Amino acid sequence: MADPSALTAPKARTASGVATLWVELARAIKGYRFYPAHHPQLQEIINRSFRTWRADLNRHGAVEVILHQGVLSLVHATPNMATHSDELAREFTSHDVSALRITPALTQDGFHTLLEFFADTDSRSNALLKRQKWIQAAAEQGIDIATERTARTERALTQMAENDPLALLEASPNFSENSEELTDDQLDDTDPATLLAELLEPEALEYSTSRSVTPTHDTSTAATQPTARQSLHEHRKAELEALLAQLQKTEDAAAYDCLAAEAIATAKLLFEDGDHDAAYQAILTLSAHATLDAGFHEKQRRSASEALIAFVSGPRLADLIARACTADTSLRIRATQILLQLAEHAVPALLRSIETLQNPDHRSQVAGILIAIGERATPYLLRTMQGNNLRAARVAARIAGEIQNPAAVSTLRKLMTSTDPALSKEASKALVLIGDATAIGALIHALLHEPSAIATQAAYWLGKAQSSHAVQPLADIVQQATLRGDFALAQEALRALGHIGAPEAIPSLLFVLEQRSFFKRQQITDLKLIALHALANIHGDEAKKKLEKWATCEDPALKREARRAFLKRAPGRALP
Repeated sequence: MADPSALTAPKARTASGVATLWVELARAIKGYRFYPAHHPQLQEIINRSFRTWRADLNRHGAVEVILHQGVLSLVHATPNMATHSDELAREFTSHDVSALRITPALTQDGFHTLLEFFADTDSRSNALLKRQKWIQAAAEQGIDIATERTARTERALTQMAENDPLALLEASPNFSENSEELTDDQLDDTDPATLLAELLEPEALEYSTSRSVTPTHDTSTAATQPTARQSLHEHRKAELEALLAQLQKTEDAAAYDCLAAEAIATAKLLFEDGDHDAAYQAILTLSAHATLDAGFHEKQRRSASEALIAFVSGPRLADLIARACTADTSLRIRATQILLQLAEHAVPALLRSIETLQNPDHRSQVAGILIAIGERATPYLLRTMQGNNLRAARVAARIAGEIQNPAAVSTLRKLMTSTDPALSKEASKALVLIGDATAIGALIHALLHEPSAIATQAAYWLGKAQSSHAVQPLADIVQQATLRGDFALAQEALRALGHIGAPEAIPSLLFVLEQRSFFKRQQITDLKLIALHALANIHGDEAKKKLEKWATCEDPALKREARRAFLKRAPGRALP
């Protein structure tokens, strides 16, 4: 049967496509290691990853990748394509994999075998033989896995089994102690190679292998063997996985508290070692247990929630926020859900993130999480708005407006009079967004504020709010500001009345149109032009008649503006 990769000419892979393959494979390995065998989430992860790989293999042909100096490189790529998938590179290193080739003949069973191989964390001597069986099974299903240590071990075991393996066992320093556990019948029934792998310690196995074959790799690879620190790290990871598995099974509340405390302590150490993904698994588990869907009783759910809050703080909370901003949709959604669970406990860090994040999309994502937390975020937002950090106060005011909690009105009302223009603006805008009677009342009250810059800003935002409650106060301020010569405030109030478009504003508009002044002629004319524009936005016959009258006035500028406004209202009607 022809190789499927030969049926069509393979197309060149892109760097982003290769990175997608690595991400999907690494995610599937982690899922295989974390979830129970028949968990629906695991099946979803594996199916998605398998479909991604199958589609790529069908389009581009076989994938062959090598690990060199901690970097995964795609073979036969032009140019040689190196990808920085540290996570997958660690999996290759920990499983002694030097090269991997996956062909279009890949089957779902073969993909499961590959995941089973990488998900295995057994470091005992007999794990070598077990992994060798997986390698052989994978080879029959479109996957070739090349390792350094396993290849040497296979050759050594074959040679020993053909000669006299029991004689070699007798030379092992552990033989006399271990062999006492086996009877003669057991020795007769046991495959010599299997017996050898089970009885020899790793050091003895390495020693016997080195005597049998000549190493084919550079001697410098000895420096890459796991150090004591790496071994401790792997031990902690295994311990955490075991603790999380016990948490899933326990039904005793007291035992759950103890296990959760141990899991948190271990996860903290792993996080400090730089393994943020392992710590994230603890967060995922505690988050799931704190929900009703977990099936735990209330006391355990409360314990899980308390443990989650205690663990997710400081740098771990910052890491969770970073995950909520990632481009990976599923990861972003899950991290966001956990942040919403943390609610007010995550608010300070989320608020700080908005101040420091450079990417506008990330800032929007974090702001959206704060808004979704809602009223539970308000107490901290209020404290921040009342603090001395003006930048943080501006961000808090903006979020408070989006949350639309009336409890913030009193504080926002005070911030409107701030000497910081940006903070005053954010407070005014927030009041508009809240939009209830108390918020609009605060803006109306500000119309009387001195200096008039605050009142002018309030008039602007009342126009944006388009509240009918603001019509009469704005109409009054138009006349007062015109008479005292505060033209900036009068202009903004006129524009606001035009935005609202209420007939009750007509008397004040006519008041402005009837004003005369020799010394302030230009300022009065500017006011009249704005008044005519506002009049055009008011529906009804009365406003139309007033426009028609001013369309025949003697002032050329006013006449032109009135005619334009009138024709906009009655396009088919002729004017004299």
